[in-house]
Amino acid sequence: MEPLAGQVAGHNSLLVHSPTTVAKPCPPTERTFYDRLFNASSDNHLDAVRALVPRYQGALPREDPAVAVLADSTKFTDVLVLDNLVAHLNAPCITDIKLGFVLYDAAADPAKRAKMERLAAATTNGSVGLRFSGMRLATTPPIVHSKEFGKALTADTIDDGFVELTRGAGSAPRDRALVARAVATRMRAFLDAIRPVPGHFVGTSALIVYDASPQPLLEQSLGEAIAASVRVHWIDFAHSELLLSDAGSGADPQFLRGLENAVAAAERAASLFESQCLLA
Repeated sequence: MEPLAGQVAGHNSLLVHSPTTVAKPCPPTERTFYDRLFNASSDNHLDAVRALVPRYQGALPREDPAVAVLADSTKFTDVLVLDNLVAHLNAPCITDIKLGFVLYDAAADPAKRAKMERLAAATTNGSVGLRFSGMRLATTPPIVHSKEFGKALTADTIDDGFVELTRGAGSAPRDRALVARAVATRMRAFLDAIRPVPGHFVGTSALIVYDASPQPLLEQSLGEAIAASVRVHWIDFAHSELLLSDAGSGADPQFLRGLENAVAAAERAASLFESQCLLA
């Protein structure tokens, strides 16, 4: 299996499993998260979460030769098969936003905890509970931002990440406004879906994707088609736990506050573009 092209956030762990699926080596905690989520009985809250995460198609058998090869390089013997979230896009635009004020789980040793506390304190995870950890836009030439882009943002400039994300829609303010509002609307729906779900969510990300070159429907402008392609997904559960037996408690506050701040920043970016359109 070959690495999936176009990965962001400094990761290169996703492998092409089929034209529409990826293989993801992971620790047992992440497999447990997916097993618990997809094996649980139907529930309105969990159904909403299932719609946000990559569709889980099980794990590769541990006797699969590919698992042994991956274990040698990643130290993980669990390899999940997940939907490729951008397989259907002609020109994928992607950003990964790390959510929450806390970046370590209860199992972290003192050294790991200290390292993650320093990272949070030095970035917007510590100040607003979110950090842009990578971005790739299908422009000409492509726009690629590493982790350093997000580390350079501050609490006062975090909106700029959402502004930058719209560059894949071109230079027309109206088209960028449509995409920015679609991102804000999808982020709000993400928050509403996750808020009542009990669990400890550490180091998870919102993965925002859209198609910079969709096929517009009849009487639909290109900007409207791009905006219609916007999706927000929830990924990365290596340090998280879903608590199905603790119904009613909701998601942990440090994660929710970060997600709330991300929604607010996305809405401010959308309002900025909309005000520019009114002035034009």
